[in-house]
Amino acid sequence: MFTVLRSQRRARFALALLAAILATATPAAAQSANDRDQSGGLSNPMEALRSRLSTSGGATTPLEGPVDPAVYRVGPGDVFAISIATGEGTAASVPVSADGLLMLPESGSVRVAGLTLAAARDSALVALRRSFGRLRIDVALAQPRSFWVHVSGAVPVPGRFLAAPVARVSSVLEVAFADTSRAAVANPAFRPALRNVTLIRRDGGQVLLDMARYFATGAVDENPYLSDGDVIVVPGYDPAYASVRVDGAVPFPGAYDVREGDTVRRVLEAAGLAASPEHATAVRLTRFEEDGLHTIELLASAVFENETGETTVRARDHVSVVADRPAQGSASVEGWVRSPGTFSIESGVTTVRDLLEQAGGMRDGALLDAAHVVRGASGRPEQTGLRGRPSLTGFVRPDTLEALRSLRLTELELASRMYFAQEFEATRRIPIDPDGEPVVLQDGDRLVIPRDERTVHVFGQVVRPGYLAYEPGRAADWFVEAAGGRGANAGRVLHLRAATGAVVTEANAEVRSGDVIFVDRATAVTESFAQRTADLQQGQLDLSQRQVDLAHRQLELSQRQLESQERNQKREQRYRIFQSLLGTVSTVATIIVLFRSLENQQ
Repeated sequence: MFTVLRSQRRARFALALLAAILATATPAAAQSANDRDQSGGLSNPMEALRSRLSTSGGATTPLEGPVDPAVYRVGPGDVFAISIATGEGTAASVPVSADGLLMLPESGSVRVAGLTLAAARDSALVALRRSFGRLRIDVALAQPRSFWVHVSGAVPVPGRFLAAPVARVSSVLEVAFADTSRAAVANPAFRPALRNVTLIRRDGGQVLLDMARYFATGAVDENPYLSDGDVIVVPGYDPAYASVRVDGAVPFPGAYDVREGDTVRRVLEAAGLAASPEHATAVRLTRFEEDGLHTIELLASAVFENETGETTVRARDHVSVVADRPAQGSASVEGWVRSPGTFSIESGVTTVRDLLEQAGGMRDGALLDAAHVVRGASGRPEQTGLRGRPSLTGFVRPDTLEALRSLRLTELELASRMYFAQEFEATRRIPIDPDGEPVVLQDGDRLVIPRDERTVHVFGQVVRPGYLAYEPGRAADWFVEAAGGRGANAGRVLHLRAATGAVVTEANAEVRSGDVIFVDRATAVTESFAQRTADLQQGQLDLSQRQVDLAHRQLELSQRQLESQERNQKREQRYRIFQSLLGTVSTVATIIVLFRSLENQQ
């Protein structure tokens, strides 16, 4: 039985091993494995990039274009295709040996390591023509080699990485930074200095690279091709002491590490600005000196056109691109207009009439008396409180909350603050007087043109509250009677205009379409503030009394516990005395028995 089990385990292991070999040997399977996301097994998409780059020395090495024979350096592992036009035809793929020799068919060998591709090809052609005379001979690079380069410094994964002669510095850095689960530096205050990357060649030569400028502008001179044994060093820097801050009208504002001999132009290029924006007016350079703060203002266009851009930048400088932005914005129109929606405006210049023209004008039946502008951006933040319930701040606009926070040092009580918030919200509504001064719009305004429903809203202490059909020339009392008359607890009648909400004080004033009529209650149904205060104080006194009673009960309980402890101690003491007496009696009895036994023996 055990033999059968061992055989089954070996069979399963062999099948699993075969499946793994087939998966790694099949290009399609390898590609699907590399492109798998986190749910499929790989930790992140950059793992696929790492896997692809590790095999970049093969025939699938991506190229930016034809290899430049005058630049490409030949090394061990490069594969050459040699074609000789003999009668039968001769073709061979010959790799460069480990010691740098290219073994030619029937022509010996030539040393090609370290030569440019053009020079290596010429040397091979000379040797082949000595053997094959005037036959047509072609020598071409068939497959670039692969080699190791080393990455050190402020990278998550330092070490050596596989590269090819057609790979650039950024190709290896992408792999070194691929593992986002690791920190590039141990000290959280430091960052990788991508503008001071050092490329150390095998012969000892060094090249200082600005990778931030390459990634922002595509300057390939900052991202050279790699060679065998290159070392890439990414230093770390503390932004608080070794950076220049760039902001304003730039694509990538932030703190950048400073290079030796850095200039305003190069810093702006690293921030993604290769030319002066049309709306930029100046570049402001701010610097702290021993005698205080100094600011230099440069013409924005001159920074990218002449020597002005060569102004030196030092650590802890601040470079800001100043933009002259016009006061533009947008405002929305809703309601009874031909084309409601959001339109561009010039803030502080465009009027309501201009905005209505953009919306195609009002439709027939628009209620101009009730038209108004709601100032400020529409929409409110969706905020929730405990257990997903709506929070109080979710019903108040952000600027209203800011205004409420400004009252925290005042003497206003809670009721006054709530009234303040209510009035602050209500006064955003700007009525429109067709015969008055034009209303100038601001960014975020909302113009509301209601439809004239030819109704009057009557509510409050009336028998049949609701919307009544509008009758021209009628006063408020007429509409109250049309709503069934006053209720049993009716009080004063308030007549409010639709547009402003203002109370009409004139007796027998004509009611307009859209107006509101409210019949108040005759008696107050809420308790006075003094009574509520007295009840609150009484409740506090009752609570204090209950706390005192609770303290007394706790004291009595403690007293009973002490008495119980004393009784237990006395009981234990009597028990110990009884045990001592019992032990003494037992000892005496033992002695008497002993003496009697001795007497009997005598």
